Amino acid sequence: MFQNAIDRRILRCALAVLLTSLVTACGGSGGSAPSGGGVTNATVTGAVQSTAGGLTVNGVIFKTAGASLTSSDETGPVTLGDDSGGHLRHGMVVTVRGHLDDASHGEAAEVEFHDALEGEVETHGPGEVVVSGVHVSLDDDATLEDQHGGGATPHDLSVGTRVAVSGHADSRGGLRATLVRERAAEAEREVRGFVVAIHGAVLDLAFTAGGEVAVQVDLSGIAPPPTVVVGDLVEVKTTGAAVGGVFTATALHSEAELEAEHGDEVEVEGIVSAADPSGFEVAGQRVVTDASTAFTGGTLSDVVVGAKLEAEGTLQADGTLLAAKVKLRAAARISGNVDGLDLAAGTLTTLGITVRVTPSTELDGLSALSALAAGDDIEVRGIPSRDGSVVDAVRLKLNGTTPADRAFLRGVVTAKSATGVSIVGVPVDLSAADVQGGFANLQAFLDAVTPGQTVVKVRWRPYPASTAAAPDEVQLDD
Repeated sequence: MFQNAIDRRILRCALAVLLTSLVTACGGSGGSAPSGGGVTNATVTGAVQSTAGGLTVNGVIFKTAGASLTSSDETGPVTLGDDSGGHLRHGMVVTVRGHLDDASHGEAAEVEFHDALEGEVETHGPGEVVVSGVHVSLDDDATLEDQHGGGATPHDLSVGTRVAVSGHADSRGGLRATLVRERAAEAEREVRGFVVAIHGAVLDLAFTAGGEVAVQVDLSGIAPPPTVVVGDLVEVKTTGAAVGGVFTATALHSEAELEAEHGDEVEVEGIVSAADPSGFEVAGQRVVTDASTAFTGGTLSDVVVGAKLEAEGTLQADGTLLAAKVKLRAAARISGNVDGLDLAAGTLTTLGITVRVTPSTELDGLSALSALAAGDDIEVRGIPSRDGSVVDAVRLKLNGTTPADRAFLRGVVTAKSATGVSIVGVPVDLSAADVQGGFANLQAFLDAVTPGQTVVKVRWRPYPASTAAAPDEVQLDD
């Protein structure tokens, strides 16, 4: 799945290493950090968190004065000033290349932004819109804007509204939106993606190299026929309704991608689209870990398809990112029985917790939310919303149709008291729980808990009437 992207990176890295060797042999430097260790070359990809006084991405504040911006909103390259707010918006997924002065400060040399998709809303459902055949999930991370840059709500995205979408590719050929902007009506649509297969004049496009097919486009109407190969990153304009799921292309041009180089410090944010015992893929980047990799917000077991995370480390010669740190969004894992379903809202409840299901949610053992029934035994992995009202499911598994006789809740502790903890906002009284892990008593256990960092798991057996019931067992999960 990763071979095309890795092959290209290996070639670039081999050339970079060869050039560095030649320059060094002639008495020059290789262009990396000075021998004194003052700065580190870096490539950072993620959603814009702030544009005030520079540009903040993945927690790194970049100075932008003099940096070159390439953007789908601009007719050509733009030189940024001290404040990037006139050109970039909160939620835009960007790639920044420059250097780091320390873990949280750097200086940008190049910034790149492109909308993944622009077209009309075709359908509108709970937690999603469909744009040009692509399912776009709208969860707590999505910022919505009207044509004037003001705030908008999902209800404003009615059928026929033209929107530009920036976001993270999921593993199902869709996008989990970080920014959706209303745009003026136009006849043509646009999609930017990687060619993953070619069937005569029809291209299969995905939002990551080697990813799931998002859109199919027919190039037969373009003269002269463009030359493309699998692995190319292209921007395609289309018009008219899809015929048999295939859109008619009116124009195509290949694009270069701002990528990291061997030895760069790399930070990448996105949705895990593949995971196996040797590593995982996020935002098209293959990531590997070792015994020194530090995890926050969860553990390696939480790195599953659909999880959102940031990985930081060094790009290796084979194109993989060796992660020094993996930061997961404060994830929750819930094992319980279905209390109720609200198909109109796209939600279910279990252990009294509301769980929202979107098209980006990985489903295991069931075809759709509607396939569930009250009493079904399920497992949910998800991310609590900012206001704590719901958990956005990244994975939903049907364990069985017979109600479970026990329940589990696992997640990052958000608060603690003299007798208990809150796990992703749910208060749990531990005064009667059997404390696992060799702690002398509950107080010793609570002393080892740091809100915002420590992951705790509690078990109720027998199955509780609510989470207000004292669990029978509690333990740290690391």
